[in-house]
Amino acid sequence: MRVVVTSDGSVLSERGLAAVAPLVRGWGAEVLLLTVLDPDAPHGTVSAFEFEQERPNDASARARVWGAPVSPAPKVVEDRGRALESARQAAEDDLHARAARHLAGSRWEVHVTFSSDAAGAIAQFAREKAAQLIVMSTHGRSGVGQALLGSTTAAVIRQSTVPVVVVGSKVELDGSESRA
Repeated sequence: MRVVVTSDGSVLSERGLAAVAPLVRGWGAEVLLLTVLDPDAPHGTVSAFEFEQERPNDASARARVWGAPVSPAPKVVEDRGRALESARQAAEDDLHARAARHLAGSRWEVHVTFSSDAAGAIAQFAREKAAQLIVMSTHGRSGVGQALLGSTTAAVIRQSTVPVVVVGSKVELDGSESRA
């Protein structure tokens, strides 16, 4: 059996992994840990240090640090490609750490992908990897909160061709799995 377990890097998503870890171990399942990153989120980073050194009490220097348009333009210290690679590496490292905490003795892999449509990417990944199950966490918001914030989990449920197990924020974990 192959199970996709999603993670957004939050404590809640780690609780989801902790909740299903005993099940996947018992099934002898292969776990594919997946994080989907928005490619538009990481941007080049500018050096704030040089502005503070130039004019430490200057309001325009502080404004530049917060992204206000100023002249001369700030120096870019990390380009977009490096920012994306840094984000991917950080997410991959996080998944490895989570797997080490919760999936000892299980077969697992980590995967990080970029997509502005997280739900579509999760459903597609599960299809491509011939997964039999997707596991996700949710805050359990409903009504206006869900309408305003959207719900990746609800979208995955609508798009998935395999069952989706949803772990809510109130699920109690036994002491051995709750080290989130």
